[in-house]
Amino acid sequence: MVIIGRDARGASKQIQLPDLLAYTSCGARLGSSSVPPMHGEGNMYVRLCEFLVKAGSQEEFARIYGSDGDWAVLFRRSREFCGTELLRDVETPRRYVTIDRWVSQAAWDSFLKNFGEEYRTLDVACERLNEEEPPLGSFVTVDSGGR
Repeated sequence: MVIIGRDARGASKQIQLPDLLAYTSCGARLGSSSVPPMHGEGNMYVRLCEFLVKAGSQEEFARIYGSDGDWAVLFRRSREFCGTELLRDVETPRRYVTIDRWVSQAAWDSFLKNFGEEYRTLDVACERLNEEEPPLGSFVTVDSGGR
């Protein structure tokens, strides 16, 4: 079985299903020297943000916050960015959640240090699209220990 999609950098990719299992969630091949070093226990760092989008702004919001949108383009300036997903609430169509994945919290912190000005500029420009933006939190992946 062949799966066609995009990697974290936005490039089109075809992957055989058995090969897919050999990739990390960042799209880097396991055992490859191209896999960025992990921080702490090696758990991925995930940031979740919730948005209540202003009526009539949903299409523009989805374009800017989606996996190929302005935020993802900015985040891709770091090699340690793993990808973003945009989810829309089925019952409340103006409610969205973003899931941003980084190889570690140190990677996120480094991104903010290096690109903080660009981040703040884009954040201010996007404020007009949202009624509310309550943070949901930052998380790390949990290794189940094979259980």
